[in-house]
Amino acid sequence: MTLQIDQLRLTLLNAAGHEHRISLIATRAAELLAGRIEKRPALGNPAFGNHEKASASLNLNLDAADDEQAAIAIADACLEAITLRL
Repeated sequence: MTLQIDQLRLTLLNAAGHEHRISLIATRAAELLAGRIEKRPALGNPAFGNHEKASASLNLNLDAADDEQAAIAIADACLEAITLRL
């Protein structure tokens, strides 16, 4: 399955001083999302709708979340957006 997340709208609260974390968090979120999609075979089945483009929205406070918590929140938002398109 090829998945393109067309848009992920993140509002990063208190991001000043956390810029160095964004790439690591995004990479981990992608890993988590891939693992979750693999566990849900229906998401990879073309008969279950078009998930080539999905959008998600998330407010994320980097002062209150460690990298793993932030990555989980992003992966959850992406998976929810994909699932809603089914």
